[in-house]
Amino acid sequence: MDNFPRTPKPIAGPPRLAEIITPSEVKFIGQQIGSAEDEFKLKMSHFFQVDPKIIKRAYLVRLSYGESPAPSVVLCIRLLDEFEHELHRGSRHIFGEIHRRGDSYDHMLIDEDQEQELKKVCKPFYELA
Repeated sequence: MDNFPRTPKPIAGPPRLAEIITPSEVKFIGQQIGSAEDEFKLKMSHFFQVDPKIIKRAYLVRLSYGESPAPSVVLCIRLLDEFEHELHRGSRHIFGEIHRRGDSYDHMLIDEDQEQELKKVCKPFYELA
């Protein structure tokens, strides 16, 4: 998977909004590894440790979704229970959405059920102590 992370392309004008993909099916394949990924994970781990702490665990995983056979690399984030609970109340649909900006890894918030499936193929690179 040499094409990850994506290389940022200079864009003139206003920033682009993230493309949101809501796949009907997500299949977790395995952990994304490599030297660029190790550097990314280290930077993100430091970032997640900054207050306020809302990230419970984070994973960098290869996954496929829908009919697309090509895997994507996605930063999957599990929030602390109190934040997840608030999001579930008003925006349940955002769990499982894949956000794509085209300049780095795709990312998604995962809930408990998704995390149980993810843990079968990947260990978190960040876990709140």
